[in-house]
Amino acid sequence: MIDDLEDGDASICATNGRTGGWYAFGDGTMGELTPKSDGRFTPTRIEDGSRGSSRYAARFAGSGFTKFGAIMGFNLLFPPKAYDASGLGGITFSMKSNVPVTVYLPTAETVPISDGGQCVESVTPENCNQHFSFQITAPAPGWFEYRVPFNALSQGGSAIWNPGHLLGVTFRVPQDTTFEVWIDDVAFYVCAGPECQPTCTDHDLSVSCRMGNGLRSSCQPTGTDCSAIADATPRPCTPAETMVAPADGLIADFTDPDGGISLISTKLLAYPVGSASAPTYSTTGGSLHITLDRPATSGPQYLGVVVASPEKCIDATAFTGVQFTISGSISGCTMQYYAGDDAHQDDTTGAPHASGPAGSSPPQTAIAAKQVTSIPQTMKMPFSGQTGGIPATPVDRARLIHVAWQFTVNATISNTPASCIADLTIDDVRFY
Repeated sequence: MIDDLEDGDASICATNGRTGGWYAFGDGTMGELTPKSDGRFTPTRIEDGSRGSSRYAARFAGSGFTKFGAIMGFNLLFPPKAYDASGLGGITFSMKSNVPVTVYLPTAETVPISDGGQCVESVTPENCNQHFSFQITAPAPGWFEYRVPFNALSQGGSAIWNPGHLLGVTFRVPQDTTFEVWIDDVAFYVCAGPECQPTCTDHDLSVSCRMGNGLRSSCQPTGTDCSAIADATPRPCTPAETMVAPADGLIADFTDPDGGISLISTKLLAYPVGSASAPTYSTTGGSLHITLDRPATSGPQYLGVVVASPEKCIDATAFTGVQFTISGSISGCTMQYYAGDDAHQDDTTGAPHASGPAGSSPPQTAIAAKQVTSIPQTMKMPFSGQTGGIPATPVDRARLIHVAWQFTVNATISNTPASCIADLTIDDVRFY
């Protein structure tokens, strides 16, 4: 047990040398937060008896934060420094929340030196304050017990998970929400084998799986067959598994019976795979037709259609980028295009060619709604024009594994569209 909150004070349980305490703070914008960010955190009494014999829990509530939201959590030691959690499998806690919650486990590698860590902004800026995390995208109603194994954590930089360097645990709520979050009975636990999987309460991501020969676990789309990916060994693009892009650059013209995917062993798919929220598509009429009508929810949604190459990586070093024709309309969301390589493919996904860390995503290029009209036009997307990504490195055009069109549906807040609606026609996708 790290803390059962029953002593009614801000200190965690003095077990195994732990001396830390609870805190809460907002993002610095004009939001309202309970408790106040004044260092005098105290547990809240559970008045309705919903936790049985448990009388107190950590609670924070508020609204109006517009930058990154608000955070409640605790350090394991005071003054803050690394605590050795080696040999443990993860953390468990009971939670009641009306909004999505991201669980962060900061380590010395992700905490700046000024805050008791080892991260140096000038050396590894991609790691500082980019903590290892797990997202609870749709909490269950009422109180619910969650398990977050260490093997389900992801991190947006290049840091390597080290449980021997753990500094604490935090719970973050997103910006532009009215929230109330209760946490109780936070503890470490030991797990191994199939039971070392996260608790998955999201309707669209309800299947808890172990992947990558059991080294990783995650919440997968509803309907996923864990046995099909449990022993999948992600492998980077090697020369033996890479084909050179054709001289004419054609990727897909969508005219053949197979959909017109011209590269060897490529296929179309929509994501989240198996989810009812994914876009629908067809290749009738000699073009790719994508439609989407997705209501906004309390958290952001990322939906798309991919031309994937599951068996062969593509060497497109002879080309500058990818071009395609596009027409139609999009409203209520933003749109992105990307060509992805194996290093930007999360190796927890079970994809055959994947060598990126958990949470990986490719750099992207934005497509503005006003750029998409009823008249087909050709868009050229240079590899060098893709930005961002996790890790934040350029796409490697010698190790491409897919091209995709993505829709980002922002979380529901005041004065934002209620739904993302798209009706697009894409054709003649090729390297140039």
